[in-house]
Formats: sequence, C-alpha cells, structure tokens
Amino acid sequence: MSFVVYNNHRIAKGSFSTVYRGLCAETDEDVAIKVFEASVEGNVLFQNEAALLETMPQHSNLVRFAGVGQFDDRQFIALEFFPHPTLAEYLHRRGPLPDEEALSIVEQLLETISFLASHGIAHRDIKPANILIDPRTRRIKVIDFGLSSPLPHGMRTRSCSYVGTPHYMAPQVLARNSRISYATIAADCWSVGVVLWELLLGAHPFLSAQSREQMQSIVLSTFDFSCFSSLSQRLLASLLQVDEGKRSDPTAAIAMLAERKKPLENCSTEAMRAIKMSRADSRRFTHSRKRSISH
Repeated sequence: MSFVVYNNHRIAKGSFSTVYRGLCAETDEDVAIKVFEASVEGNVLFQNEAALLETMPQHSNLVRFAGVGQFDDRQFIALEFFPHPTLAEYLHRRGPLPDEEALSIVEQLLETISFLASHGIAHRDIKPANILIDPRTRRIKVIDFGLSSPLPHGMRTRSCSYVGTPHYMAPQVLARNSRISYATIAADCWSVGVVLWELLLGAHPFLSAQSREQMQSIVLSTFDFSCFSSLSQRLLASLLQVDEGKRSDPTAAIAMLAERKKPLENCSTEAMRAIKMSRADSRRFTHSRKRSISH
C-alpha cells in the first residue's frame, strides 16, 4: 500500500507523534496518518504499535489498521479515518453526560478491553483523549496503542518514568518502584472506572496540583459514590477497587450493565421491583444533576 500525507491538514498532535489526514493511493480512501517523531522514543512507540496493529483482528470499536510507511524520513502508521472528536473534546463541549449515555459508552469500552484481553493485549493508556466518539451514534473507537503490551509481559522503559497517564493509572501500577510497568486487564478496568466517573460528573476524581501528590492520592483512594445513581454506584465501586484482586473484570462489569436491559416480564416480583427502583433512581439522578448544573 502507498499513502499520500496531507501535511497541511493536521488532525492531532501528541508527545511523540502527529496525526494528519491522508489518502490510500490504491483504494482512494481517506486515512489517518500517524507520523512518529524521529527519536528513540518515537521509534520504540512506532515499532510497538505497528507490531500490535498488524496482527490484531478487526473490531467495531477499534480503528482499522491500513499499513505503514515513511514520510520525510519519519515512520508512520496509516489507520482508518474516523472524523470525529475525542471523548475528551466531546465531554468538554457537552459537560456531564446522562447516565444511560455514559453507561453505553463505558459498555463499549469494556467490550473493547475484553476483546483485546481475549487476544492477549492490555491497552495501558485508557483515557478520554484516546477514545474517538461519533456524536450522532455515540459509537466509540479506541486509539493509540503505542504503550500497549502483550499479557502478562511488561514493556521496559528507558527511565524511571511511569508508562501511561498518571490520572488514569491503577494503584498497583503507580506503586511499582521499577522501570517495568506490567500489563494487566485489571489496570485497564481501573482506567475505565475513572473514565466513567469523569463522564458522569464532568470532572476527574483525582485533582491535585503536583503529580506526586496526585499519584499518592490515587494509591490511597477512598471514594464517596453517593452522588451517583444506584447502578453507576455499583459499577464504579466494582471498577475502582484499590485491591486489584477484588476489581471487576470486563465480563463481570458488562454483566452488571446488562441488568438495565433485562425485560421486566421475565423477572421475579422482587427482581422486578429492584430494577424499576434502579431505573427510576437513574432518571431522578440525571434530572437533578441537570437542574443543579443549570443553576
């Protein structure tokens, strides 16, 4: 495959790469061209991401891999062009999301993590900036696999810096005093819990001026879930477990979310009452939160 890079049409810029709009010459399809910096770090991230994407099966919530190439002596990865904002941008424009919308987004995210786990991969940098969303359909696409790693291995870094984004790192990752950050699905699930909190409240649960203080606050996390609806409370409590052995895996979390879709006629009287109360609670929570925001 050969690609044309539109270097005057920049889509996004990260620490070690810049994404441009481009074209696949063979198919005449638009693509996103992720051009990596010509540095040791840029080359490591390119090699890691390209190796994973080349062998990764397709999934509706992952951007499709199109190929690799070089642009101005820099390596690039060509990906499916998904012309929509990141979840971080979407949240900035919209503010806190209604329960059902936030839970639907998180459900897609959990299904994606489950799919990756089934193919032996941990993403290791789940955050709103690495998720694209179609504002009309609410369909998401997870991006940026530069820090991803096969399970259960780790990626050795060149310094003592952490692998990933501290705001979204699980306590066991932050607590490791080594140059190896191990890949686990439990760590990805913690990140999903942080994302859910942010979607529902429009603010991050860990606010601190200093990164070291912030990391410590995450490791010693205690949470008050009382401002959330009952289903969101249970899901957050299961994902934001400091003890990774007690943290929900993607399958358990998805099963919890499936409760909101159960037909009431198939439930026992007691279960029906609980589901109705949960749904009513969710509606009241969304209404009261919107009212408080508008004031």
